[in-house]
Amino acid sequence: MNKKILIFLLFVIGGFFFRVSNYYLFPVFGETSDESAWTLLGSSILQEKVPASWSYFQAYDNYVYKTGVYDAPIVRPVFDHPPLFSFFPGLAHTLRANWIESPSAKVIRLPMVIIGAINVGIFWLVAKKFFKERKWAAITTILFMTIPEIVFGSRLVVAENLIVTWILLALLAILYEKKKWSLSLLFWVSVFSILTKISGIVVPVSICALAVLQKEKKWFKVGFFGAVTGVAVFALYGAFYNWELFLSVLQAQSTRELGLATFQNRFFIHPTLVHHLFFDGWKILGLFATFFILQKTQKKYRLLQFFSLINILFIISTAGETTFHGWYDFVLWPSFVLAIGSLFKEIYEKKLYLLSGLVWILLLPLLRMVSVFGDYNLSLWGVRGAVSLGFTPLFFESISFKKTSQRFLVLFFGLLIILNIFVVFSITHTGYWNQAEFFSSNMPKVR
Repeated sequence: MNKKILIFLLFVIGGFFFRVSNYYLFPVFGETSDESAWTLLGSSILQEKVPASWSYFQAYDNYVYKTGVYDAPIVRPVFDHPPLFSFFPGLAHTLRANWIESPSAKVIRLPMVIIGAINVGIFWLVAKKFFKERKWAAITTILFMTIPEIVFGSRLVVAENLIVTWILLALLAILYEKKKWSLSLLFWVSVFSILTKISGIVVPVSICALAVLQKEKKWFKVGFFGAVTGVAVFALYGAFYNWELFLSVLQAQSTRELGLATFQNRFFIHPTLVHHLFFDGWKILGLFATFFILQKTQKKYRLLQFFSLINILFIISTAGETTFHGWYDFVLWPSFVLAIGSLFKEIYEKKLYLLSGLVWILLLPLLRMVSVFGDYNLSLWGVRGAVSLGFTPLFFESISFKKTSQRFLVLFFGLLIILNIFVVFSITHTGYWNQAEFFSSNMPKVR
């Protein structure tokens, strides 16, 4: 077997191993009804040949199919989203039950686990080309494979998990720009990203924006025509069932109230995985690492810069100021983790021990999760010792123990992976709720 294929399969298997463990128990099933909405959409098309799902939009007042199943009425035809992604959970549900029956978490989340595992393999292909050095490609892929927020999020039945696939394939196509299949892949990724969810428009937009900066007309053409094709197919889908209703729903979706503190609110004040407060430090580090690589001018860093910033701008310009759905941010993970890997590489090769100490501080919430989920209570001096631990390489550097500093840095990288793995396998509903309650109940009251 080809060595590259073997490594790819090993990462896919590793990704599956972390994602399949208790995949139906956490994230808590029912915390978001979007999982049911996507499942209903796909299974209704497969079984009834008409798209149906629950929806709150008033445009459906005359198209209510059934009430009392969910908080919102089931309507048909429904046009809240394009249908492509819905066929994954929809097919799984169809093999088990009637489309209108309540879906099983074990059934509809299993395709997500498989998609998430494949994404780990594709990420390795991207990282291998991005870094060129095998060890940094492997280290960065292991991060993508084990970071708790990525693992937990990839189990959810939300379209963003498939958009992550299209983003990874777009990155792969651009990094392998000299390959014959590169342009064809960029075109189809642009088409499929829009047919996955309207927010998937960020993929061809990122491709076109990067093409303008890099003066690559061929990228612009495939991104633009891919986007046009995707929009046209979605429009034909709407026209086939009910054009007037289709336009009314799109109009309703474009009137969401926006705000000027959306970015700060969702990333720093109310970070969530699904609904409740949840953060392990990696997303904040991803933002920090993105700021770090903004100073880079090489083409491969431009790639990360555009895919990060355009996604952030899209979230700010479309999500409500108090809409904290954590899955909106899933699309940022590929570029965030590559940026984190770039930051770690810079720290290690240039011996930036003061910077490594700051990284440790940003990731202390991960250590806190280990304490909470493992029921370990740190003493006051234990907390101070944990904070100080991140500056051990700097201490040894100051007393001229340079090799020891490097060794401690490697140990810290390894420790972070171990902490990730511990959190993935030790999280419980109670621990999750207790952590969320702690931060919610301890917020200062306005008088």
